[in-house]
Amino acid sequence: MALPFIRALRVSRPDAEITLLSRPGFVPLLELLGVADIVRPLPPGGPDYFAHFAGLRSSYPDTWILFTNSFRGDLEARLAGAPQRFGILRPGKGRPFLTHAYQVPEAFDEPKHHQVELWKHFFRHFGLDAPPDFSPFPSYAFPSTGALDLPGAIGLIAGSENDPLKRWPAGHWRRLIELFPAERFVLLGTAGDVPITSAIASGFNPARVRNLGGKTTLPEFAAVVASCRLLVTNDTGGMHLANALGVPLIALFGPTNPIRTAPVFSAPYRILQPPSCPPAGGGSLASLTPEAVAVSVRDLP
Repeated sequence: MALPFIRALRVSRPDAEITLLSRPGFVPLLELLGVADIVRPLPPGGPDYFAHFAGLRSSYPDTWILFTNSFRGDLEARLAGAPQRFGILRPGKGRPFLTHAYQVPEAFDEPKHHQVELWKHFFRHFGLDAPPDFSPFPSYAFPSTGALDLPGAIGLIAGSENDPLKRWPAGHWRRLIELFPAERFVLLGTAGDVPITSAIASGFNPARVRNLGGKTTLPEFAAVVASCRLLVTNDTGGMHLANALGVPLIALFGPTNPIRTAPVFSAPYRILQPPSCPPAGGGSLASLTPEAVAVSVRDLP
C-alpha cells in the first residue's frame, strides 16, 4: 500500500536517490518492481542491530520517511543521522525522534478511512506535488517460473500467518474447487501455510489442483500470481500483491476491516463478507459459504 506513494516521490523529486529498507525476504521483489534506486535489507536481530543503523551515517541520508508508527523505526532513523525524519503523530502518542510530524486531526476516525487516505494527508502536508500512482505494475517484470507456470488458473491464497481467524476454513476451499470441475487451481502460500494448503489439495488430481504452498520464493510467488486469471484470497499480503500486479481478485474479509485495508490498485476486485457482518468487519468467515463465493467467481471479469 506504500508503493503508490514511493512512485509519487520519484515523480515529485526526480533528483532524489530513493533507498528502501526492507525485511530481507522482500528485497528481491522490491528490486524487480524497480520503485527505488537502492533496496537495503534490515539486519537480523541481535546485539549489533542498532549498530547497523549507526553505520548508515556514512551514506549521509538526508531525509527519512516513516510509514510505520514505531519507536524502534524512529530510533533507527535517528541513529542513521538523517537530519529530517518525517512521520505521523497520533493523539496521545509520543514520537520524540521525529523532526517533522503530521498531527492526525482528532476528528479523523482512522477505522472509518482507508490507510492510504491518512498517507495522502501526510504527504500533502509536507508538499508532495505528484499524486500517488495506483496503476498496477506490469507483470513482465517477473521472469517465467518454468515448471511452476499454470497460466489461466484460479489462484487460491488460503493461509494467513498473523491471524488464524482470517482464514476461510479448508473445507470451504475444497467445496469451492468442487463447484468448478473444469477449472484448474493453484494453491499459494508461505511455509507456514503448508498445513492448510495440503489439507485443501489432498485427494485432488495434482494436474488440476497444484499445491505450491511453501514451494516458491517471493518473486516466483509473484510470477505465479501474475499468470492467474483470477485470485480468491483471504485478507493477506498476497492479496495486496495480486492487486498491485493487476490480477482480478475476490477478497474474503471476516474479522478484519476492509474499509481500512481493502486493495488500493486500479484492478478489478470484489470484497466478500459473511452474512450480517458489519462493514468494518467482525464476522466469522466460517459463515461465508462456498456457494456465495462461487457466484463472484463466475461474475468477476
